Amino acid sequence: VGIHTAEGVVLAVEKRISSKLLVPSSIKKLVKLDSHIGCTMSGLVADSRTLVDHARVETQHHWFTYNEKMQTRSVVQSVCDLALGFGEGA
Repeated sequence: VGIHTAEGVVLAVEKRISSKLLVPSSIKKLVKLDSHIGCTMSGLVADSRTLVDHARVETQHHWFTYNEKMQTRSVVQSVCDLALGFGEGA
């Protein structure tokens, strides 16, 4: 769940443990992509981690290349391009 206010944004997630073999503290569904961008995950966490890692690399590459923070819209576009590539078999 995400709530946007004039002062900022609040993100909340629910951890559903599907197996007794999983340690609840090992599951991270709320992550920081950059100093100004956060992200939540749902579904298969392993697939989400691939997209999170890609987003982190993109934001760092943008910072080192242009010496400015990457816009949220640009990060989302980059992640969407990667996700669509999975569907196309690329």
